[in-house]
Amino acid sequence: LGMAADALVESPGEMVNSIEKNVMNAADYVEHAKEETKKAVKYQSKARRKKWIILMIVFVLLAVLAVIIGLSVGIR
Repeated sequence: LGMAADALVESPGEMVNSIEKNVMNAADYVEHAKEETKKAVKYQSKARRKKWIILMIVFVLLAVLAVIIGLSVGIR
């Protein structure tokens, strides 16, 4: 009977330890996720900026091409 009582007392203790470990792991995961989210926001901002720069370059190239075509057609 003594060993059974010891087992019953130890089992909740192990369960509490397991819960505590899981809570600590969850806190670590949340902290890591916050850092990853900050990185993602930076990458998104940089990608958006690059997209606008490329778009402006394309518009400038199209404008230059339109001027060249317009001048070559106008010369004839």
